[in-house]
Amino acid sequence: MPCAVPCDRLPCSVRCDKMLACGHQCPSLCGEDCPDVKYCRECASSDILYQPLNPLGLTRYHETNLASNPVIFLACGHICSLESMDSYMYLRRAYEVGDGAEFLEPKRFPRTAMKTCPACRVPLRNIHRYNRVVKGALADETTKRFMAQNGALQTKIIEEVSAWETTLKQKADEALVLATGQNNTVFVSKLAILEDYKSGAELATEGVVKYLAIVTKAEQPYGRIQRYVLSSVDQWESPKKRC
Repeated sequence: MPCAVPCDRLPCSVRCDKMLACGHQCPSLCGEDCPDVKYCRECASSDILYQPLNPLGLTRYHETNLASNPVIFLACGHICSLESMDSYMYLRRAYEVGDGAEFLEPKRFPRTAMKTCPACRVPLRNIHRYNRVVKGALADETTKRFMAQNGALQTKIIEEVSAWETTLKQKADEALVLATGQNNTVFVSKLAILEDYKSGAELATEGVVKYLAIVTKAEQPYGRIQRYVLSSVDQWESPKKRC
């Protein structure tokens, strides 16, 4: 599945069973990248062990039970509890959730702006658990940039066509002024106007055709995602847990 497509895999909430270089079990989640050995709960320094796991600082890293509550390690170096991070990322909006709080299947969900670390505001883009939410936000950002860029292109085309129309009108007015019985001069002016009209019409037509090709639905960010989904639907498997 290409990077732009929101993930359809179900989040896993089981602790990772891999071992860090120090020989202790990884404190993070199944499916996530294991943190540096300095974040090992058995070996970490006090400044890491006493990091708060939520914005209120009610629980710290050394206090949590990793067997039942694995933690999330952010790229910026901060640590978050699974519960607080799921809430912060609105994860339950992106999946159907069962009575036992298990994730059942992906669903359509309201988009949110790109999230950042609650502590330092570094963008949160590399946590597999939240790929569906993050990639949805990225697709929205890409769509906004697409609209802004092609809105500027549309303005440019309008300005070029308007300038051409103004030039054409000026030459037509000049030809009327010259229409004083000098038929040859008027004829030459008419030819010049026709040439300008032809080149301007080609400019307008070419610009509009190119613009329409760029902004067609299939070339829009969500259109490309949909095109991929439709071409791959026969190859899709049922959503599986990462573990």
